[in-house]
Amino acid sequence: MISSNAVKTPVDLETGRRYATLNVVAGFLAFFFMMGVPVLMMPTLYPVIMEDMNWTRAEVTSFSTVKFAASAVGAFFIGFLVDRFGIKTMGTITAVITGLGMGAFWFVDSLPIYQLVGFFLGLGAVATTVTLKVLVSRWYYARQGFMIGITMLGAGVAGTLTPLLAEWMQTQIGWRATIVAMSLGIWFLFIPTFLFFARSTPEEYGLSAEELDPGKVPTKPDTSNMPGIGAVLRSRTFWVFALGNFLIGIAEQGMQQNQKLFLQNELMLPALLAAASYSWVTIFGNVGKVAFGWLYDRFSVRGVAFCWLTIGIGILTILPVSGMLTFMIFAIVRGTSHGGNLVDIPVLMRHVFGTKTLAKAFSFQYAIYMVGASLGTWLVASMADRMGTYVPAFILVACLCFVAAALIVWIKPVYWVPPSSQEEPPKTPTPAT
Repeated sequence: MISSNAVKTPVDLETGRRYATLNVVAGFLAFFFMMGVPVLMMPTLYPVIMEDMNWTRAEVTSFSTVKFAASAVGAFFIGFLVDRFGIKTMGTITAVITGLGMGAFWFVDSLPIYQLVGFFLGLGAVATTVTLKVLVSRWYYARQGFMIGITMLGAGVAGTLTPLLAEWMQTQIGWRATIVAMSLGIWFLFIPTFLFFARSTPEEYGLSAEELDPGKVPTKPDTSNMPGIGAVLRSRTFWVFALGNFLIGIAEQGMQQNQKLFLQNELMLPALLAAASYSWVTIFGNVGKVAFGWLYDRFSVRGVAFCWLTIGIGILTILPVSGMLTFMIFAIVRGTSHGGNLVDIPVLMRHVFGTKTLAKAFSFQYAIYMVGASLGTWLVASMADRMGTYVPAFILVACLCFVAAALIVWIKPVYWVPPSSQEEPPKTPTPAT
């Protein structure tokens, strides 16, 4: 087993904080090229793929159904693999899988090949999410949620640019070549940056997250008896979170993967404006990642419950879209809540179960979320195929968000201290002269 805690060369706090910042930079690039680009590119291209391949809604979105299912399966193992082989190894493998998967679109000529590519991109997506969020979580204590939000701005920036760029590129070079071209950043920017700058844990350099990012200090939770993964999996609290995550996965991706199809094919918005909906949602999602990350640091579980409630409201705001005002209301509410959802699971796992099993607990919860995402993508598209409209499906998944928020709001975060309970660090007295 590769140890992540063996001290290499001790460094001072200033150097350690620089390492932490470089990890955030590497994570930003990972989420830009390996999450933001493929995640927002595919729903943008669904209408043209659907027309080109003569597929139904359920068939064209089956890419995401298979992708999320693969992520769910992979997530059960990725936490163990991160602990076994280390952040650097897993991050590099993840990048190669994602880059090759996007390149493989050049050979897509049938539904099984299309779904197979989705399977491999699903493995790459879950490995990216778990590996990079765990990496940042290991280096930050008081600002964990906020810094994960900053890291995930990479996906937000990519999501702002990708839909419009993909819509234009597919008219110039076709949808297959568009996807292949968008994979180049993984090979030429992310992989070299990650290999050169990323560092797995502060303990390798004789430091800890509490020292690097202490907050107000000195009040900290008692971490002497953190549970192992067996105790976590046997706890009722873990499975309450799991049910909530499952329901949110259904709602989040059921909405996300069908959004453009609804706006373009049902509300009859122009293709470019429907594609722009992803850009606007992502712009406000950038705000949501940082704002909700800040909120989680201050309100913990109740902050997450509020985010889940807002996700349901955001889904409902798409139904009355008919002009620019209603479109922007949808983009603001949907975007900020979607951004908050991308930050919540690692914060919940650290606040409720501690850091001892963070990678494993996070990967299990993420797996359950992706099972819901896979089901939600298929469920919403299938209901629309049968009923001829997305409206009942969107109302259903919005209600699931309200149930999920009610499930978790009462859970106590054992390994989190409210900022109001923390004390300001003592000031160093001025020496007498």
